[in-house]
Amino acid sequence: MPFLPAWQVCVVQLLHVHVRAPLEADATRVVKLPPATPVARAAASFAAAATAYGLLRDVDAGDVVIHLGAEGAVGQCVAQICGARGAKALGLVSGDVLDPEDAVDVLKNLGAV
Repeated sequence: MPFLPAWQVCVVQLLHVHVRAPLEADATRVVKLPPATPVARAAASFAAAATAYGLLRDVDAGDVVIHLGAEGAVGQCVAQICGARGAKALGLVSGDVLDPEDAVDVLKNLGAV
């Protein structure tokens, strides 16, 4: 499906080079955003996944990943990526979180131990 110039999109890709306009990206890495999505919110929503993915690029099945502050968006992505790769995610939740037990439940539901 071609993307129209008026569409607001986000490219889901780790970039290791300087980007020049116009940006070319594989169509499988482009996500059409819902109308009126603030650009900052769209960028932040993909930043957590990209960060987790970058941190876990060398993780394989059977590995154990210990993640401090796992209650955040990156921690939730870490749990899911580890699960998909057959690794264990041991997520440690901060005691300063409003509801630590709820945070632990969320992480367990995403595959963390």
